[in-house]
Amino acid sequence: MKKLYSLIIWVVLLMTTSLVTLAQTPQLINYQAVARNESGQPLVDQSVSVRLSVRQSSAAGTVQYQETHNTTTSAQGLINLQIGAGTVNIGTFAVITFTDGQPKFL
Repeated sequence: MKKLYSLIIWVVLLMTTSLVTLAQTPQLINYQAVARNESGQPLVDQSVSVRLSVRQSSAAGTVQYQETHNTTTSAQGLINLQIGAGTVNIGTFAVITFTDGQPKFL
């Protein structure tokens, strides 16, 4: 009987841990790009400012969320950002309506 209680306790703890882990998923989207100048050449080892907007329905649609990142490019002009971790200009990342059936544009 004591072993049964121990087993039940372990199962409940395991399930609780799983639920807590799922509830703490980060609200970020990884984004990677190469920054280029007007001639198409990569901006190598340079400071850049990147503004990202999530728009509703079309490329010219309403801005649901906008943020700015200040970063430095790599030796190949590469930048790595996490959308949702920049300086917020408009809206809140957590309330973007990804499940409303409308397309989103970045």
